[in-house]
Amino acid sequence: METRNVKKTEDLLPQYERNIPESFEVRFSAQRDWGFWETAAFYLGGVGAGLYVVSQFLNSRAGLIVGFILVLVFKNIAHLLSASRPSRALRAFANPRTSWISRGAYSIVLFTVFGGLDIACRSGFIQGGAVMGKGISFLAFCCACVIMIYIGFVMWQSQAIAAWHSPLLPIILLTYSLALGTGAGYLIQLFDGTQSEFNLLSRLFLMTAGSTLFLVLIDVAMMSFSNKVARFSVRLLTREKLGLMFVGGTVIAGLLAPLVMIGYALFAGSFSHALYFLTGTLVLAGGFMFETALIRAGVYCPAIDVA
Repeated sequence: METRNVKKTEDLLPQYERNIPESFEVRFSAQRDWGFWETAAFYLGGVGAGLYVVSQFLNSRAGLIVGFILVLVFKNIAHLLSASRPSRALRAFANPRTSWISRGAYSIVLFTVFGGLDIACRSGFIQGGAVMGKGISFLAFCCACVIMIYIGFVMWQSQAIAAWHSPLLPIILLTYSLALGTGAGYLIQLFDGTQSEFNLLSRLFLMTAGSTLFLVLIDVAMMSFSNKVARFSVRLLTREKLGLMFVGGTVIAGLLAPLVMIGYALFAGSFSHALYFLTGTLVLAGGFMFETALIRAGVYCPAIDVA
């Protein structure tokens, strides 16, 4: 009977987690509700909303349009692909009073309305005066902020999954989305020919990416001194394939290296298109690795005592 239980628990864990000692294999199970397409949807929503907010600040029409499309089209396509029955997607709107999933769904709908109007006003298709334009921009900004953080609150409510049950997670996703938005902003300004805001964009990147790196390290440190489930999640995030993805891909290549490069460039006053392209690419790749590692580190303990 004991052997069958070990095999059953082992089957629940991805291959890279099966090298954990036997005591850990028996104790923990991996969540199976969210996979690749959910990860892609969360990532695309963060990049799109972050890029939209950053582009509002820079008054970049190209950035606004790309961010809007990422949220409206690609994020929603990923959500539909993740659903076993897409017709049930309407259930996400059922309970906005208590469910962050519902709040996120409504924020996407409202962002579609106000974001579209904001772009139309900035492009001159709608003439309504400065006051109306600023009001619409503010409403679009608020909706984008909810899109950036709502999944953090969804994860925070998952008390059994210690890697997600952190009060820092919504803030991390907010700052990381803005950092991803600045990374995407580098690439957009390179390709659309409007390269006048690189200095301002670099300062914004240092603030958002620096805050993200600090908060991520604090969150991992807090988990290291928490209960058994949290400590097991830290083991997953720092060892085997997840360690390469999280420590190497997210922390070092996706945040630390771009911060050093952009910080040195600002200090020395030496910039290049290759630097901006590399920074944007590393940040965006590191962000997807972060989302993937965070989802895959979502394990829980069926036992009552996890202290």
